[in-house]
Amino acid sequence: MSKNAVISTFIIILSGIIMLFGSCRRVDNVVYSEFANFDNEGWDPVCVLPFSPWPMDSVLNPADRFDLILTLRYAPNYPSSEVPLEISEEDENGVFATNRLTVRLRDKNGKPRGRKSLYLYEISDTLRRDMQLSDGYVVNIATLSPPSNTQGLRNLGLTLALTTSK
Repeated sequence: MSKNAVISTFIIILSGIIMLFGSCRRVDNVVYSEFANFDNEGWDPVCVLPFSPWPMDSVLNPADRFDLILTLRYAPNYPSSEVPLEISEEDENGVFATNRLTVRLRDKNGKPRGRKSLYLYEISDTLRRDMQLSDGYVVNIATLSPPSNTQGLRNLGLTLALTTSK
């Protein structure tokens, strides 16, 4: 094999390795993200949304620590200024935390809060910081509002991100 052929082969292999590992980059240290969508009828309080936030990345260390982030997306004409939620966390040993959280979607002047995209607003709140996951970890989220008060909600999601030291 000539010297030029060896160099060309090396460059091709190196380029392939760079492309392979370059495509695995995480955005904002997110290792899990899932959303549940709502139709125009709103969110029925009987419908509890289960999430199993577990990293999809097989190279994570079991000692890694995470932030759990709740995100709501809603239409600008959403009729309510707040969304009351009940959030229950459990693992293989059973339920270990149940909390009520009210997400405020409008400020005191009635203006929508959060980031605005073309058609929706998005607001996020960190539920837990620097947490370690336990086996069988599940988060169940239910609304404490009737469906008529949740018309305009488009989706709700959970994101699990690696905790970064700041």
